[in-house]
Amino acid sequence: MRLAANRGIVPHHCHAAGALTPLELPLGRAQRPAFGAASMLAQVPWSTPYEGMEVLITDSYSAPSFTWKFRYNSQSSSAYKWECIGGSPFIGFQGNTQTLSTTNTWTNLAPGLFSIPRNGDYILRATTTALTGTTATSLYYAIYANTVGNNYITAITTQSASWYTTLTCPGTKITIGSGVGVGICGYGLAGSQYIGGMTWEVMPVRIQ
Repeated sequence: MRLAANRGIVPHHCHAAGALTPLELPLGRAQRPAFGAASMLAQVPWSTPYEGMEVLITDSYSAPSFTWKFRYNSQSSSAYKWECIGGSPFIGFQGNTQTLSTTNTWTNLAPGLFSIPRNGDYILRATTTALTGTTATSLYYAIYANTVGNNYITAITTQSASWYTTLTCPGTKITIGSGVGVGICGYGLAGSQYIGGMTWEVMPVRIQ
């Protein structure tokens, strides 16, 4: 067999200890993405990237609720130069029907908050089905930051008594800081209201 040394192909028997094997050459070590779970994010070289570097982040290796892929773009005019190029949104779900019995007061509806892993721009959206009580009223449904009432996006509808309706917070890009907890909340203006089948989504656009 003839060896094309000028193409970087090295016969297996000529490898020194620690050298690349032929199967490693086409991939290249530098192209392999770093991979960090939430407790390992500090190990990702966020502050010392190279152009086009790609990383994957997730919240769990065994049961991830999200996995996002980013590529570093030094030419971006944004302060957030890690651009999301793949993955699916985090989707929170509350299937149990909640009763909004305290009027004019925001009530937490999320069983748990989603913690933002890095400063950046994120797309948030949420939807739910609601049933008005015995009194016609306006219903409010919102995505909030850390504290109910500190809302990013709010959906409002006014309905007759005993009427089903859907409330949707449309996808909106929001700049959010690391560690902020994202959840959902709601309230009604009169009587008891019932709200269920709630979902909320978080998807990054770019991060720091």
